[in-house]
Amino acid sequence: MGYGFEYCIYTQDNGNLPEIVAKYFESFTLVPSMSFWKGQVSTDACVTIVSNGPCPERVDHLIEEILIRNKSASVVLTILLLHEIVYAVRSLGQAEALEGRVMGVSSIKIPGSKETRPSEVKDIA
Repeated sequence: MGYGFEYCIYTQDNGNLPEIVAKYFESFTLVPSMSFWKGQVSTDACVTIVSNGPCPERVDHLIEEILIRNKSASVVLTILLLHEIVYAVRSLGQAEALEGRVMGVSSIKIPGSKETRPSEVKDIA
């Protein structure tokens, strides 16, 4: 697996973020939060988008629309480069999660290293 990107957009949430983001990306995660500044509380969210390749134009257009629709002055954008990470992932139901099943990394290439080191992922149930 090659490079991947994780884009995280931190912004005010006026209740319309899912609708806005869905216009640009079919898959994303939205985590609601509360921010505090000088005693004021605001309802915010982090929108996380994971992509196999760079997509700065779509992210820029999404941020533009968020700024306009939320009447915001700014958002915070973080970009994480995912380098040679292969995930062993599966969805778990509540019963499985409570049994102690593990999701883990199946291989990692650490930047600057010359080898990929397999890791062991075991079912501890």
